[in-house]
Amino acid sequence: MIYQNPQHSAQLLADKIKSEQFEDLLPVSINPDAFHYCQTIADQLSLKLTPLEVIINQNIPITQSHILILDDGSTRVGEYPEFVDYLRQKFPRTNIIIAVPFIPASEEAQFKQLAESLITLQVEPLFFSIDQFYQQN
Repeated sequence: MIYQNPQHSAQLLADKIKSEQFEDLLPVSINPDAFHYCQTIADQLSLKLTPLEVIINQNIPITQSHILILDDGSTRVGEYPEFVDYLRQKFPRTNIIIAVPFIPASEEAQFKQLAESLITLQVEPLFFSIDQFYQQN
């Protein structure tokens, strides 16, 4: 599927997250370059987005039962273990949910192993870059 723009896919991803009916979510962005995309999703969920570096640097306590890791699809699965391992060590009773609009089919199993839940709009067998999912302007 081709999306109109990143805001369009962010809205659809937020709708899919809402449909899962998770309670007590803390949205966390892991990629500073994707912050605005993640903020769009958090706004749609009426939740406050927290960058991972803020959790690390300011030693913020987490009381939520679910950490929702958000990204725009530009972070490859090989970069996630460091983030997920940190969150699991720091907050062992918290479930990890990863929400990414599209992922390569070759990385789907790895994503599923990292978290209790994976939410995505599209698993793409021929994934080259996130730009392939948006209309050309």
